[in-house]
Amino acid sequence: RAWPPSRPRKGFPQPPFPAARAPSLARGTPAGGMVRYCLIPADASEPLRELDFLPGPKDDFGAFTRHLGSHFGAHGARVDMDAFRQQVEGQMKEQGGAGALQPGLLEQLAQSQTVDIVPLQSGLPDNGWTAVNLYVDDKGVTKGLPANARASALVAACGQAIQVRGDAFVSRLQDDQEDLFERQDFRLAELDSGAEWVRAARAQEERRAASGGAQAL
Repeated sequence: RAWPPSRPRKGFPQPPFPAARAPSLARGTPAGGMVRYCLIPADASEPLRELDFLPGPKDDFGAFTRHLGSHFGAHGARVDMDAFRQQVEGQMKEQGGAGALQPGLLEQLAQSQTVDIVPLQSGLPDNGWTAVNLYVDDKGVTKGLPANARASALVAACGQAIQVRGDAFVSRLQDDQEDLFERQDFRLAELDSGAEWVRAARAQEERRAASGGAQAL
């Protein structure tokens, strides 16, 4: 993964994430089945944006990531093949793989455009299986994309230590991994380190860290 999450540290600081101006639309799925999600540009001079996505009649989890993949493919830079080779070989070693890459496989992987999903708030029974995810270009490091200070600050406010590179998107969905799957609006005003969902996400990370620490003792 281009943005490997590290263990959240106790007392991890929350860089200030500016509250966005709320749009003049009421919360809820707009007529026509559109759902709202947000773009956090890497360029800090560009404004935060609220965008629409129209799920298909048989929406699946991959439909939204494919939609975002077209943005990353159109706006991303070329992959540094030397850096990409080192990254892939490193991942292979971590997974216990051995041997050289098959001819042409590295180029094929470099040309593929996939999206990395960073869970900010996990869907659990106590929150109605509602999750908030951050979506980034999975080759942001090997493309040399610029650091996204605003997205990194939001992730830090949620209790995780990840440097985000390139543009980032935030969306919400409800998914119990069984029969329930529904995309929900994520509004511009919610890109705020003091938002209720951010506090809940941070509490999740603190509980996870405490539980992991207890198991290690």
